[in-house]
Amino acid sequence: MPWWKRTKQTESVTETEVAPPKESTATETSAILSVEESRAGNSVQSDTVDDDAVISDVLSGLRADLQSQLPDADEFLAGGDTTGAADGENPSEHTNTFMGLDVSVAKRRRTYLTLVIVGLVTLLLMVGGVWAWLTYGQITVPDLVGQPSTEAIKVLNEVGLKVGAMNETEVAGVEPGIVVNQDPIVDKKVRRGSAVDLTVSMAADNVLVPDVTGKTREAARETLSAERLSVEEIPTFSNTVQTGSVVGFLPTAGTEVPGGSTVSLLVAKGAADATVEMPKVLGLTAEAAETVLREAGFNPHIYYASTSFGNLDEVVAQTPSSKTAATSGAVVLVLVSRGNSTTELTVPELVGKPRAEAETSVSAAGFAAEIFEIVDSSVATGTVVAQTPPSKDSLLKAGDSLGLLVSRGADTAVTVPNLLSQDSSTAAVALQAVGLVARIVPLPVGLQPGLVAQQFPADGTAYRLGLPVLLYTEGTR
Repeated sequence: MPWWKRTKQTESVTETEVAPPKESTATETSAILSVEESRAGNSVQSDTVDDDAVISDVLSGLRADLQSQLPDADEFLAGGDTTGAADGENPSEHTNTFMGLDVSVAKRRRTYLTLVIVGLVTLLLMVGGVWAWLTYGQITVPDLVGQPSTEAIKVLNEVGLKVGAMNETEVAGVEPGIVVNQDPIVDKKVRRGSAVDLTVSMAADNVLVPDVTGKTREAARETLSAERLSVEEIPTFSNTVQTGSVVGFLPTAGTEVPGGSTVSLLVAKGAADATVEMPKVLGLTAEAAETVLREAGFNPHIYYASTSFGNLDEVVAQTPSSKTAATSGAVVLVLVSRGNSTTELTVPELVGKPRAEAETSVSAAGFAAEIFEIVDSSVATGTVVAQTPPSKDSLLKAGDSLGLLVSRGADTAVTVPNLLSQDSSTAAVALQAVGLVARIVPLPVGLQPGLVAQQFPADGTAYRLGLPVLLYTEGTR
């Protein structure tokens, strides 16, 4: 077989592998007829005519025809139509291939890659925008309380914030025009340009404290607010005053005080001889535990020790334990862990010892004893019922305080001592010694408690163990 015939068959086989056969085109038919005509017309002269020249001419025509059907290179790379479908034909009827390459797959891959790149770029832009919003756009609110309002406004403008609402209020002991409150609070993160509301002090005229004895807490608040006075509520217990009503208050009715001053109310929480379930404060911070116990009508005392149990800076023990039925106003010893040290001093075991012996042991161990009397008819009077911290798994530093609960039997009666003209700290110690709790009325800003000017109940009053006594002092700077 001549070489040119073998070449033509090889090309035919290659085309069959990548595409289905198609009908001969008009050009191919014309070329074949030309070959036949040439052979027919020159059959007599076959000995003298060069057959290779004729075949070469035919192949040149076929090559030109084939090139005219090839797509442009740019068009192919751009994903142009390479199906070879004629006008009016459905391209889906033709396989989307060229020279063994599936053009549709290439297009899909390129499209997918483009979408991935666009998605990544979009994601990066979004992350960058969020980061910019969280960093550049955030401002830390400055501390404005105590500054003149004009200075506070200047500070806000300098840091990129603005003044919101400006409210005025009477604050005893504070000159007019001073910022006494702000919202948002100091150190909070806010958006640049956010508004900060300011409460500014105004001139406070003196007012007379009205009488609110026996009023409900709501009515007492309304009366005092109408006189431009602030209110502090302290729970107590009474067998003569209805629950939710005012047992007593300080300053007394008729006392002249600056507008905005605080009036402390003793509000009945229940009967004085009733028992109250002890709330659970384990796991709370010292501040949270104290708030919970005071609101329940108890008298908490906080102690710190190194312990081998519990979490740092959390309450790890309380005495009496939670859900115990305790008397109203009872003392509660609360232990907060300050970690697990092994270099501090051992706590002595004191439970069951007489009070005097226990105090001696505490002093010999290098600690300070705080004694609180409780009602417990099951234990002999003067005997230590409980201690905080416990002797087991607790260590103290030299000079630390140790709380002791000592039984006073079934006796709950206490006589209120005379505390007038004593300084506030001395008066508080005197009350603790008889089993009562000192509550000092808050003074105007800038003043410190001085000598006791008023007390409730009055000295000589028969009172109940563990209940609060109000002290109103002269303010000193």
